[in-house]
Amino acid sequence: QGQDDSYIDAANDSIHVTMPYGTTDLSALIADFTISTAATAAVGVTAQVSGTTLNDWSTSPVVYDVTAEDGVTVRNWSVYVDVATSSEAEVLTYAIQGQDDSYIDAANDSIHVTMPYGTTDFSALIADFTISTAATAAVGVTAQVSGITPNDWSTSPVVYDVTAEDGITVRNWSVYVDVATGINNVINSTDVTVYPNPNNGKFNIALNLNVNTVNMKVVNMQGQVVANFNNIEANSTQSVELSNVAEGIYYIRISSENEAIIKKVNVIK
Repeated sequence: QGQDDSYIDAANDSIHVTMPYGTTDLSALIADFTISTAATAAVGVTAQVSGTTLNDWSTSPVVYDVTAEDGVTVRNWSVYVDVATSSEAEVLTYAIQGQDDSYIDAANDSIHVTMPYGTTDFSALIADFTISTAATAAVGVTAQVSGITPNDWSTSPVVYDVTAEDGITVRNWSVYVDVATGINNVINSTDVTVYPNPNNGKFNIALNLNVNTVNMKVVNMQGQVVANFNNIEANSTQSVELSNVAEGIYYIRISSENEAIIKKVNVIK
C-alpha cells in the first residue's frame, strides 16, 4: 500500500516493489495480493492476509511461502522493496567567489552573476554551489566540485548539466556572468521602494523624498540608459515598463539637486 510501482518476476519467484522517494520507514508495510485458488501464504510462521498483515522490509527481501491447495507444493516468493531515487536536478544556491551579487531564475534554468566593476579576467572563476541531494553536476565532460572547479566565462554563459539521483533527469543550467557598472556608492534608501522585484520588466517605483521633483534613469549593466524620466514628483509612484529589454540586472538612478540614490532591479523573463 502506498507504493509507486511493482512487478512480478514469476520466472525467478520474485516480486519487486518501489516505494515513493523519501520513504524511510519500511518496518510495517501492508501488501494487497491475490494468490492461486485455495492456496495459502505465510511469512515464517505468520499467515498472510491481503490488506491486513504487516511485514518488516527493513532488511529486504521478505519471503512469502505460498502453499498450493494440495498441501504439498510450495513456492517461495522473495519480495524486494526499494525506495525510488530522486528526480530533482535543482541548483539550490550559487555564487562565484568574489562576486557582487547573484540570483537563480529556476523558471528559466538560468543563473545570473554580477562581478565587481573592473573585473576583466573571466578565464578561471570558481563557484560555490549546492544542488539537489545525490545529484551531480558537469560542464561538458568535466565534473563540477563546489569551491574547487574553475570555469571560463570569457564567452558567457557556462552551462551546468545537473543530473538527478535517478540518473535519468537532467536540467541544463545556463550561468551568465556580467560586470557591475562603475557605480561606487549604492545608497539603499528606505525612502525609495521598487516593487515587485524581481519582475518581468513591469514594476513600480514608490518615492517618499524630501524634495519637490527628481529625475530617474534606468541603466543596464553596460551603463546604457534604457529608460529616462524627468521632473517626477518626489512623493509619488512611477510605473515603469521595460518591454524591450533583455533579462538581467538594471540600476535605477534617482537624482535631485541635493540627493542621489541608486536602486537595483532584477528583470526576469
